[in-house]
Amino acid sequence: MNIHSLRKECDSHFRDDSCLRKIAFDIASLEWADAKRYGLINANPAPYNLLSNGETGPEWTIPTQILPDDLIAWKKGANGFGGSTYRGLSLMFDPFVDACLMVEAKVRHGSFRQTNVLVLTDYYPLKHVIGEMSVLPGEDWAAIATGGFFKAKELGTTGNNLLKALFEKTSIEDVRGIIKTDPEAVSTQLTKYHLLIWNYFPFMRGGSDCEGMNGLPTSKCDWIAYCDGLLLKFLKCVKAAKVVFAMNRGVKDIRRDCPNKAGRQIEVNYPGTKTLDLDHPGSWRADAKLAEDGDKLRKFLLD
Repeated sequence: MNIHSLRKECDSHFRDDSCLRKIAFDIASLEWADAKRYGLINANPAPYNLLSNGETGPEWTIPTQILPDDLIAWKKGANGFGGSTYRGLSLMFDPFVDACLMVEAKVRHGSFRQTNVLVLTDYYPLKHVIGEMSVLPGEDWAAIATGGFFKAKELGTTGNNLLKALFEKTSIEDVRGIIKTDPEAVSTQLTKYHLLIWNYFPFMRGGSDCEGMNGLPTSKCDWIAYCDGLLLKFLKCVKAAKVVFAMNRGVKDIRRDCPNKAGRQIEVNYPGTKTLDLDHPGSWRADAKLAEDGDKLRKFLLD
């Protein structure tokens, strides 16, 4: 995929009135008061609503400054919540999610059906993203990061392990070697499994931790109910047939223990979906763990 045309391509696949763009719009335009009511900002430090993007076409502009206060001013609103714009840094949701969506939309000619969704915890904290943006002055960070997914570049442990599992390799260098020979290799694997990704908490954490519960809300079920509701909307939009729950263990425990089925909206409102529970790919560090969980994932997706 051409990095310089990715945003335009995403806009053409997911127009303002599309089901998925409406979800991105709702996230991007979430008011601070509502975020507080849902318990989303009850984290130390508070998260940032700078990822999801509801703007298409020339309305969206590249931020010229990249410090946190600059990005908040670009988005407007406290920590990006409740701004007068509904823009975000991503093409639509985040680079992992958008890369998979664009492949499936292209293969299915924009009509999703019988997809498989891998649910992770969240993308990366703002500090990590700013670090990537700092070496890309004046560039569209999201287009480059989304394009990087197809080249297996700068993906971090989670992305590397996921691609290694799909390619049945123990080294990301082996995956890159395949891509060098066949630039469409990642798209081919995603298509083979009709695999999509969704990040359960679609915001950037504050702080610098990429794993565990630090930087995620400390309140219990209010934020889980909100995020479960978003996941339910996403599954309906993409007509998911199978769901792999691979969030981190802390999020799974909270979701499981929430009363009144607040964290069971998929099971209650989207019956008939096949599900699989896996450890988060970021924990697949040993070759044996990668082989075990990767094998479970591939078999489940193809069954």
